[in-house]
Amino acid sequence: MRFPALFSLLLLANCATQTPLEPPVVDQRGHDPIQFQNDQLECIERGKGFMGGSITACMRERGYTILVPKN
Repeated sequence: MRFPALFSLLLLANCATQTPLEPPVVDQRGHDPIQFQNDQLECIERGKGFMGGSITACMRERGYTILVPKN
C-alpha cells in the first residue's frame, strides 16, 4: 500500500520542480526575424519531445550563433 502513495508523491514533486524550456540568447544579425521565430518555436517543441533535446544545440544546428546557452 505504501508504494502507490510514495510513487504519487515522487511524481508530484517532479512536476513541481521542472523548469520551463528557455531558448538561448542568439545573435540574430543576418537572419530573417520570422524564420528565427519559427526555428526557435520548432526547437522548443523538439526539446519538449519524448527524447528531449537541447534547444541550444538545435539552434546551433540551424546556423545561429549562440551568445548565452540555456538548456
